[in-house]
Amino acid sequence: MKHTRRFVSIFSVVIALSAATAIHVRASEHKNVSAAQSGRFKILGPLRHRNLAPYLVKGKDVIRSTKFVTLEQALKDEKVLVEETGNVGSLVISSKYTKEHVFIQAGDIVRGGKQDRTLGTDLVVPPGAKRMALQSFCVESGRWQARGAEDIEKFSMSTNQVASRELRIASRYRKSQQDVWENVGGLQEKLARNAGEPVQSPVSSSSLELTLDNKEVKRRAESYLKALLDIVKDRKHIVGFVFAINGQFNTADVYGSEDLFGRLWPKLLRTAAVEAFAELQKEERFRTPSTRAAAAFLAYPEKSQVQRNRVNEWLTVITHEAKDKVIFESLFTKEHALVHISTVRLDEKDRDVPRSEPQQSQQQNQLRDLRQPRRRR
Repeated sequence: MKHTRRFVSIFSVVIALSAATAIHVRASEHKNVSAAQSGRFKILGPLRHRNLAPYLVKGKDVIRSTKFVTLEQALKDEKVLVEETGNVGSLVISSKYTKEHVFIQAGDIVRGGKQDRTLGTDLVVPPGAKRMALQSFCVESGRWQARGAEDIEKFSMSTNQVASRELRIASRYRKSQQDVWENVGGLQEKLARNAGEPVQSPVSSSSLELTLDNKEVKRRAESYLKALLDIVKDRKHIVGFVFAINGQFNTADVYGSEDLFGRLWPKLLRTAAVEAFAELQKEERFRTPSTRAAAAFLAYPEKSQVQRNRVNEWLTVITHEAKDKVIFESLFTKEHALVHISTVRLDEKDRDVPRSEPQQSQQQNQLRDLRQPRRRR
């Protein structure tokens, strides 16, 4: 018995030392990164786990006097109210904050109402805002009534984002509701294939939000989070990240302050992790791009088509469209500084489908009318 206990004790020590060594190796791998310059930003990386390779973006704060709260936190604290309007393409938001501004990122999903929606553009919601217009796309095609005990007139949470490059292109670049629906289905198919089981909810099979909350999807994504969530720990002035999946650059998100990026980082990484799992190809080998290549992906193209869209008095979106990527700059009018820069890879097939700009312009006119107070019945 004594020999058995001694063996178990020694075995436990060996296991503990092995685990500590593994953690040390992983930590050291995350510290030994290369750096490359991209304009005013320094890129650090790559920091790889399986088929997902993030690169951290280091830079100075340009938003200095404004405190931002994320939409996820604001809904959790019941400090904002996101409501239905009866129109699939538009919602309204009101804020109870007296000092804080709410930052909404294009691609955020709001859950509830008559259908789950994704928001089509960045937005800054000022303190005390009343029924400010939100551009939206449906990410749940089979419902237009209450779901269970959820409130049919408002939205309860925003813990997820659209988790594929194709969905970001469909909603923000092409602005096509049909493309959004098709790519929701495509993402669900990929997730089900790699999960080895259905991921659509029996409550609402078309809901992307409920698919992203599937236990197996969350479990598979969690492995990426465990490996990569702490890569920002003990690093100063990190304001964004670039990520590649299967050796191809996908998306970059850079923010006007370290604080705002820190608040969004878990949600951003979880979104990238879900997409990486969906695109996981077990037998395929690929080469992780260099840090210098990540810096080039983040850089502005020499030639691009530039469009400027004033979303409201608080935010203007400037779009730079090049051959291989599109860059969305969100200019915060109050401080005349960029609160968010999003770069998304463009493939040849992304240009084959006509964009829906005329329809969106008409929709924007409709959204302006929603700012007027609603009459009580």
